[in-house]
Amino acid sequence: MEKRYDQALQAKLISYLGEDGHSQQALAEKISSSGTAISLYKDSNYDKGDVQKLEEKLREFFANEEEAAIRQYTPPDYVPTSISTQIYSMIRLCHLRGNVVVEVGDPGIGKSRTAKKYIEDHPHSATYMAANPCISTEAAVMKQICRILKLPTGRKNDMWMDIADYFNGGRKVLIIDEVQHLPTKTIEAIRSLFDSAPEAGVVLMGNPVFLKSRTGVQEEIFKQTKSRSRLIFERRAREITMEDVRPFFPDLEGREKELELMHAVAKIEGIRGAIFVYENAVDNSDTSYKGLLAAAKGKSIY
Repeated sequence: MEKRYDQALQAKLISYLGEDGHSQQALAEKISSSGTAISLYKDSNYDKGDVQKLEEKLREFFANEEEAAIRQYTPPDYVPTSISTQIYSMIRLCHLRGNVVVEVGDPGIGKSRTAKKYIEDHPHSATYMAANPCISTEAAVMKQICRILKLPTGRKNDMWMDIADYFNGGRKVLIIDEVQHLPTKTIEAIRSLFDSAPEAGVVLMGNPVFLKSRTGVQEEIFKQTKSRSRLIFERRAREITMEDVRPFFPDLEGREKELELMHAVAKIEGIRGAIFVYENAVDNSDTSYKGLLAAAKGKSIY
């Protein structure tokens, strides 16, 4: 029996794949299919596959994308705010002079976005990794760094030496984000890279709890990291200015009352918190002052 293809759906698929940043493989992963299946379907050659099932997946995917595009607010990837420019400058200083920089700050003020922007600007000499509760031991962190650097993985000591060799010679910087998830022993393993590669820089970036949690037994070990740190900075959401907030909400330009509310939220919850409030207001189709206030109350901010 000859397979029937939805030609309108095929045309939509071809148009989608023709846009920048859209590949068959990426789409395949999103719909739990394969790049080969999509390629064959696109050319009406998917005779051995389940055309109906693949078309159902594609229709659902496109329907979700189209509705999200209508409802979605997309914030800028990076904005040079008063705080992010300071963080960027400190990473740059660490990159050029070596040693250790500790950058801690309230959640949502732009630490991670700034670090990723720095990586985009210096892709050949800067390395970024984010820790989490599942990637926190010495071995797990070394393995993740090796994967990022395309180095072999294996025994912990071998991975450490390979990473140290990579950073030895030339000015390079390693940025470890969400460092509050790491035990002191892992932090010491990362910090010790500086001993082997004195020109290299290490940026430890996380929430304020990172500094406050180093008490008791850990405090004695952490003192060594502090003594080796050229700079330790703490950034606070309360330092966010009105001018920092404006670029994130261009549709509110000229609406000072609404912008003042977004500024007030940002000083409590960070820029990210203000973005969440605005996204909820957009989803509710109401970005008036009343709508934004209701969205803020929905997050228990007011």
